[in-house]
Amino acid sequence: ASGSQLQSLGPTALHILFVSLIYLPINVTVAELGNVTLPCYADTQSGVSDVTWLHYEQKALHYTAVGATIPGLGYEERVSLTEDGYRDGDVSLTITGVNQTDAGLYRCFVRDETDRGYPHAYMLHVIGKTHHMTICTFLVIVLFLYIFGHFLYFSFKYN
Repeated sequence: ASGSQLQSLGPTALHILFVSLIYLPINVTVAELGNVTLPCYADTQSGVSDVTWLHYEQKALHYTAVGATIPGLGYEERVSLTEDGYRDGDVSLTITGVNQTDAGLYRCFVRDETDRGYPHAYMLHVIGKTHHMTICTFLVIVLFLYIFGHFLYFSFKYN
């Protein structure tokens, strides 16, 4: 790509392209309002004092050496690490009630963001719930009730 083509992408797109080339994130897809766990493992027995999960460059979660879980802005009451997992090296991030703003790049770090967990990076894709599906489901139910009602009517009428 030429320089002018890259400039036309804008800073966010360039950042995603750059980070994607370096980290090769694993693609994960989740339905809106669903829950997702992004697995990550690290050697927590050899001096790891903290865990940080970044969503792009913002903290989604920070787990401190004293066991405090500090959620990032917008993640309050929605993010956690696996219960007792830290001791065994499981520093996986769970996000509940996923929404569209949760989509994007997540990276797992330990030791004040100096070491990477493994796997290190995920690209989270959020599939929105559409009203179209709700309307289609409603119409199918109405059609079913209409047909079933006629069946019952004629069954009783001719018996």
